Amino acid sequence: MLASLFHSAILSSMETCLNQVLSMDTVARKKLEPLSGKLLRVQCELPNLLINILVCDGRLLLSSNEELEADTIIRGTATALAKLLVKRKTADLRKDGIVITGNVGLLTSLQEILQNIDLDWEYQISKLI
Repeated sequence: MLASLFHSAILSSMETCLNQVLSMDTVARKKLEPLSGKLLRVQCELPNLLINILVCDGRLLLSSNEELEADTIIRGTATALAKLLVKRKTADLRKDGIVITGNVGLLTSLQEILQNIDLDWEYQISKLI
């Protein structure tokens, strides 16, 4: 039970951070709109974790509910999955130990949107100062 609470807290924190960043980039939020209602499931094998990423109204909702039906499922080790955060070319994913089933376009679209978030850091810092 403690592990479940910890996992929920981590997901909630990740969701909040992602959505705060997205709220600062209106172009990224607009690009998310056509993906609304789509669910990407990330299944990490080492360690054993499951994260659902649901696109909803220009936001990302994270959960670990195994009963939800996913449009796209991506499986791999934590190391292999982490490479997707920075890797631009996804042609050799199988070589990295990643298996994708379902709508590959959803993964590609989300990856492009998240990698191309453009924040005006000077403006954001000026609001703090």
